[in-house]
Amino acid sequence: AQAGSQAGQGTGQANGGQQEAAGLTPQLASDFVRWWISKSMDYRMDTAAASHKEAVGWMLSDAANAFEQLYWGEHIKQGISSGQIVGSFQPVSITPLATNPDGTVVVTVVGTLVIQQSGQQPAAQQITMDFLVKKSGDGCRIAAFFNRAVAPVAAR
Repeated sequence: AQAGSQAGQGTGQANGGQQEAAGLTPQLASDFVRWWISKSMDYRMDTAAASHKEAVGWMLSDAANAFEQLYWGEHIKQGISSGQIVGSFQPVSITPLATNPDGTVVVTVVGTLVIQQSGQQPAAQQITMDFLVKKSGDGCRIAAFFNRAVAPVAAR
């Protein structure tokens, strides 16, 4: 959680906009998402369960539920922990898209997710996700999540 709270800490500088007053800049939101995505899209057998648990701690519950259904469902979770499924996520870009009047920032993540079940061909999927980042008292939070991918991730 230390990296998350470090990414979540930050104070606005001189331009005085509402998002600056709240301490959330597009750069801080992007840095937070970059750190958070390294946890939430961890599919290594030895670290995935702890990483996903930590990532969920930095999300509001609705966003966490939606994200986990798509990227950390029971089949994937059990397959990774048993070694029957391996996976990796490679981000291509993490870009702030918009700053909202309420001070929240939309950050878009584009990357490639590869999931492979034992004895089968790997399944690669180009993914584009939008995250709504908000600042809270103890750091940044993923307040909402929108997946632009066509279907939930599944090992084939």
